Formats: sequence, structure tokens, C-alpha cells
Amino acid sequence: MRFAALIAFVALVAFFFVATTLAATVSSASALADPMERTPVPDARPLMLAALQAADGQAHGVMTGATADAITRRFSATSPIYIDVTTEKRYAQPGCS
Repeated sequence: MRFAALIAFVALVAFFFVATTLAATVSSASALADPMERTPVPDARPLMLAALQAADGQAHGVMTGATADAITRRFSATSPIYIDVTTEKRYAQPGCS
């Protein structure tokens, strides 16, 4: 089940990749001070949608929940999973960032 959740997450990222670039960074909270406010999210989808609607085309979050726990256990991580989404290009068609 955990593997299926990870596969679903990867598929979701691939779906939105044309409009946005996802940079998920795992870094030590003590080694890197992160002054920006990050929204807790269960996966990247809410951040991708928020980036599309944001004036600057960006959204920042920290992954929480079962998927975050599975990734943390799999890679023996000791710090939060940060997700930064940036819109690379805005298209003229409605609904196409």
C-alpha cells in the first residue's frame, strides 16, 4: 500500500510537470534556516494548484501524513520534506497557467 501511494504521488507530479517544476528538497532543519512559511500538505497537488493561482507562480509546503512517513522511513530521513513549486511558463489559454 505504501508503494502504491508513492507511485500515485509520482504520477501526480508527472501530470503537472508541463506547467510547473517541482523541487522537493530534504534538508536538515538545523543546518538550513527556512524563514518562509510552509503549508502542511499530504502531497504536492495542493501546492501545484496554489502555484497556478498565485500572482508570483510559487507555492511552498512541507509534506505530512502517510506518504511523508513512508518516504521518511524508506530513506531514513531525519528532517522534514520541503516542497517548492514554481510555475515556469504561463500560457494564453484559460486554465493553462
